[in-house]
Amino acid sequence: MVSGSLLLSSLVLLASQAAAHGGVGKYIIGTTEYVGYQPYNGGTQSTIQRQYSSFDPILTTGGINIRCNNAGTQTSQLTASIAAGSPITAVWTQWTHAEGPVTVYMAKCPSSCSTFDGSGAVWFKIDEAGLLSGTVNKGSWGNGVILSTLKWTTTIPASLAPGNYLIRVRHPQYQPSK
Repeated sequence: MVSGSLLLSSLVLLASQAAAHGGVGKYIIGTTEYVGYQPYNGGTQSTIQRQYSSFDPILTTGGINIRCNNAGTQTSQLTASIAAGSPITAVWTQWTHAEGPVTVYMAKCPSSCSTFDGSGAVWFKIDEAGLLSGTVNKGSWGNGVILSTLKWTTTIPASLAPGNYLIRVRHPQYQPSK
């Protein structure tokens, strides 16, 4: 591995408390595009994303799937290198709600991410966007950016030490009162 860069051994898309959401169709790192995992295509897929069984939301923060879908038992087939301080863009195939924040977390793997399930107090937040403008019930939220563009770009912290990391994007959905 080149010093000053990090290796994202697996990308994990998680949704917590979401009423509806979609899957990441691809990731863009620099000028390279990586195909995202599509749970309904079946079979082994060559992707940097950990496999998961459906687009269904994860409705509890107490379960093991909040760390990595399917409890991290199905690791990715590929890895991707990215320099600290560089952007990574997730591109969704669909998105269905505008309310709620977007948060992005990373966890350093103790060694290879292929054997790491994301357990322990290892996750740290690198990005978030909540209520961007307006009021809670009639405002613009981070999820609205994804709804209008189908993209979310996060910059890997420039000070991040080289190593193997997991990254996850969470989308807790705010349910406006009627």
